[in-house]
Amino acid sequence: MVCIRKWRGKWVVDYRDSGGVRRWVTCRGKRHAERVVAAKIRESRQCEVTAVVPKIKVRDIAKRLLAQIFASTKLRTAVPRVRSSR
Repeated sequence: MVCIRKWRGKWVVDYRDSGGVRRWVTCRGKRHAERVVAAKIRESRQCEVTAVVPKIKVRDIAKRLLAQIFASTKLRTAVPRVRSSR
């Protein structure tokens, strides 16, 4: 779903990408926002071809997956919380 609205004096295109993540683009005017909407609709209709490596090993897939998870979550060291007794 894509919508155009005026927010705080600027035109904003609000949409969800193919991954379901909400995104927005600030535009100069309403016509520019309409062109951005048209481009986003065209992008959503395009098929993305994924690169398939036929001889990939499960170990390599796991390494890539873990690297992506660590990069996206920016794992921090956990600090245990101690409750003070009253």
